[in-house]
Amino acid sequence: MSAKKQVLIICRTAAGQMYLGVLLNRIWYSPVLAKTPEEGARLAHGASFSLILLDCGDFEDAGLKPAISLLRSDPAVKQVPLIVFMPHDNPETNQALLAQGCSAILTKPLDLAMVYGILAASRALLPAFRQSSAWR
Repeated sequence: MSAKKQVLIICRTAAGQMYLGVLLNRIWYSPVLAKTPEEGARLAHGASFSLILLDCGDFEDAGLKPAISLLRSDPAVKQVPLIVFMPHDNPETNQALLAQGCSAILTKPLDLAMVYGILAASRALLPAFRQSSAWR
């Protein structure tokens, strides 16, 4: 069996980190946890990630854009697909996040079948998900 792919989880709450970590471990990903985008970017300088998951549930709207900008501009992670979990569906915000370089936007509560589908997809397929409204 092949080695687990490393996934960076950025989530401020321990409960959220645990939930996403268990979910990822079940489908053969190795979660690396960070509480902030800054911490995640620092961790990325010493690792190779297949994916970044950013839980925006506890971000202020004003802090979301800088967080995405940091992750999309840092050389260690700017090419890694970024999936954002949002607490509510807002088409305008979703479009702005996609324009900033996010690969997919998922609304909480998470549809586990959809999450599994996106995470199980190969890295090459993620840009196709970005174009599909079903994955936003």
